[in-house]
Amino acid sequence: MTPYHIAAIAWEIGRMFEFTLAGAEEARPTWEDAQPWERDQMLKWTKEVLLRPDVLPDEWHEIQVEEDKKAGWVFGYVMDAEKKEDPLMAEWDELPPHVQNMKYVVWGTIIAVASKSNMLDYPGLVKLDKKFSPEAVKEAMGSMVKELAPEASDGE
Repeated sequence: MTPYHIAAIAWEIGRMFEFTLAGAEEARPTWEDAQPWERDQMLKWTKEVLLRPDVLPDEWHEIQVEEDKKAGWVFGYVMDAEKKEDPLMAEWDELPPHVQNMKYVVWGTIIAVASKSNMLDYPGLVKLDKKFSPEAVKEAMGSMVKELAPEASDGE
């Protein structure tokens, strides 16, 4: 197993997460159909997570936004690589909950696959235990349901 393989697996799991929550129109392309810069970005993030697994996705997002700003990227309502516009060029708290959750799913996939492949020894999950307490998970799932299916949460 290499970082490339882990990146491809995490990409596909993230794609299926997007497909399930947002539909086919919003889901990213398959790994094979992704643009080279998309695969390069995913591989870069995978390698960074393997080096620093204690950095959570919200922290990685802020790091990535700063790097992208330096490279000339700006916020745009639609992703446009030629214009360097990206709807994810926003503060973490401004991202839709399903995007935040997808980033955690992808990050968790990288760590899980690397751990099971003996590429990563990550025993220090104290930070994660607090972040993913049953109460935090229930709250996150509730907000996701409210965003994606408001009629389902009307009975609360």
